Amino acid sequence: MNKAVFWDFDGTLVHSNESFLCSLSDSLLKYNYIVERHVIRDFLTSVCTWNMPQRDYADMIREDWWNELLDKITLFCNKYGIEKEDSVLICKGFKENVIHYEYKLYDDAEKALSSCKLKGYNNYLLTNNFPEIVQVVERYGLDKYFCDYFVSTNIGYEKPRIEIFNYALKAANNPDVCYMVGDNPIADIKGAQKAGIKTILVHNKSNSIFSDFCCDELLDITKIILD
Repeated sequence: MNKAVFWDFDGTLVHSNESFLCSLSDSLLKYNYIVERHVIRDFLTSVCTWNMPQRDYADMIREDWWNELLDKITLFCNKYGIEKEDSVLICKGFKENVIHYEYKLYDDAEKALSSCKLKGYNNYLLTNNFPEIVQVVERYGLDKYFCDYFVSTNIGYEKPRIEIFNYALKAANNPDVCYMVGDNPIADIKGAQKAGIKTILVHNKSNSIFSDFCCDELLDITKIILD
């Protein structure tokens, strides 16, 4: 039997964070520019594709995705009077900061992935994230638990769009049994349910009514999934 678990990343395997905000703020500060964090946050909210899932961008993935985002950051820098030469360095620093950002893994993340694998499930990452997120997974030594990675910016659709879930299902050879594990009741849970995938909401008990199952701890997932 082909069995699969699709895993979200931010807020699921790692604690919720503001990696893009911190990365851009740090890059600005490195070149002695100070922009208030709420201004940076509002800007990033307006330009990151996962905040506009209604948009299709299959013709603008991977490096093209980065190029568009960095072009918008350049315009943002120009708005605040930052010199063109510095804008180039800030964009470069921002991208490097994002890729090398230090996440905090949930203590039971690795054990949960290992337990699912031991129960005969294929683990897949299914995340709205930047293209190099696979490098992050490898850096934390989790790659040995994953069969494949489905990243929105490598596909051109963001969760909760059904297209990204259907893409993942097809690439996983249409599992007989599958679950989506995530912390977001819309992107992870409602999106997966529309694609016919059973859902497990984690670290977000207040929204448990949206999901088929709910867990406070990742390891509790192994009590839910079928043997």
